[in-house]
Amino acid sequence: MSNTEVIVIDEASFFSLAYWISNETVNNEEETLKLTNEDEFIKIVSLANQFWLIGAFTQGIKTKQCWQYLSEVSQQYLDDVSHVYKLRTESLVEEVSISVKCLNKTNIIPILLKGAATLFNGVSSPNYIRYMSDIDILVKPLELDNALRNLVDRGYLLDEENYDIDEFEHHHETPLKRADSCCYIEMHRWHLKKSLLSLLTNDEVWGEAENLRLSGGLLAKQLSPTHQILMNIIHSELADRGYFEKAINLFQLTALYQLLAHYQKAIDWTAVIEHFERVGAKDVLFARLYAI
Repeated sequence: MSNTEVIVIDEASFFSLAYWISNETVNNEEETLKLTNEDEFIKIVSLANQFWLIGAFTQGIKTKQCWQYLSEVSQQYLDDVSHVYKLRTESLVEEVSISVKCLNKTNIIPILLKGAATLFNGVSSPNYIRYMSDIDILVKPLELDNALRNLVDRGYLLDEENYDIDEFEHHHETPLKRADSCCYIEMHRWHLKKSLLSLLTNDEVWGEAENLRLSGGLLAKQLSPTHQILMNIIHSELADRGYFEKAINLFQLTALYQLLAHYQKAIDWTAVIEHFERVGAKDVLFARLYAI
């Protein structure tokens, strides 16, 4: 295939990828045959790459015990990319541990947001199937200055040259990074943009946050299952404007699917609906759930 050739992603490829990354256990002969067809396979892989879902795609094929239907070249490609995901995830786990240890030294117990929490809570299994670009950490607003000082004192640098952020209005500070780190850390004063906090307040988040198990006795928290659902939908549909632009971010939709599959009855759906009703945005919620 030439470098200029455009791969058209059709509806069939979308549903094929959805099948492979789902928890569906019934073997689908039609989808299995597509693995043996180079043109069909490339379409699915292209879509998976577009949304950073190669890890989930690879794991789905193996879980459904269809790996043997792939050519050796296809197997090698998926294994190589998944290995990159795995190595990066190991580095991310180390980075989270280093930053949380720094914060714990000043008696700060942070909340790990979004993908940072899935490194440890089992929502993505194995944890490397979710690709992450950075690490989001929430501290209480009054702890933020102390947290930043502590991290800078231990070698983190604020990237003020590349990220010009009005910290007084923005929900997170200028990203930080250690010299040998694989990613940035974003220290949050709020879990959402200021304009969206009425949907899920800081007090609600901290009041229901749950302990998160990290190795080495490190102390951190994660959002409650209900609040993780809310965060995903608010972030993808309102903060990133997916609802208004009628766009489906398959990465975020997959993350929501994994949350639903993992937490199931632990989710308070009455509370989820109430949060959207309070700002007259129930249609946003139902539109997102319909996509699942």
